[in-house]
Amino acid sequence: MPGWPGIGSSYYSKEIPVRMIAEQTIDHKIISETRSALPRSEIAVLPDVKVAMAMNESVAGVCLPGLNGKIDFGAGLTGDHPVFRIRCANLFEHYWTKSDKIHSIS
Repeated sequence: MPGWPGIGSSYYSKEIPVRMIAEQTIDHKIISETRSALPRSEIAVLPDVKVAMAMNESVAGVCLPGLNGKIDFGAGLTGDHPVFRIRCANLFEHYWTKSDKIHSIS
């Protein structure tokens, strides 16, 4: 997974709790930078991540894989309908429960 450019720079407050799931191959430098920018972040990893998702209290968005199997940030769905947001939250929780949480960087 490439770096997460600007992670934390778009958040209004460093106190916002954020959960992120990355591929196991993520560079530990990126994890350190993310934790520095967002001290209340929780980061977990999976062997393979095929979906990119972001959501807050009013809107959700999901980017799906393209024909090459990589996340295509030009192919996705966004919405503010409560059912869509619930489905996105359920999808995230599905992956979150299967992921390995990173508690410290060695």
